[in-house]
Amino acid sequence: MKLQLIRNATLKLDYAGRTVLIDPYFAPKHSQPSFAGRSPNPLVELPVSIDRILDGVDW
Repeated sequence: MKLQLIRNATLKLDYAGRTVLIDPYFAPKHSQPSFAGRSPNPLVELPVSIDRILDGVDW
């Protein structure tokens, strides 16, 4: 099993020969309104490209 944290709750899980993307959220940094009234979301950019994140994903 391999678990990779992409950003906040977005995870990539490799298990039993399958790759699952959990809670994908690809919005650019500060492109969405604040949930708590402090700063726009997400707080950081994606660490890798969307194509690289989706590479090999089965579900």
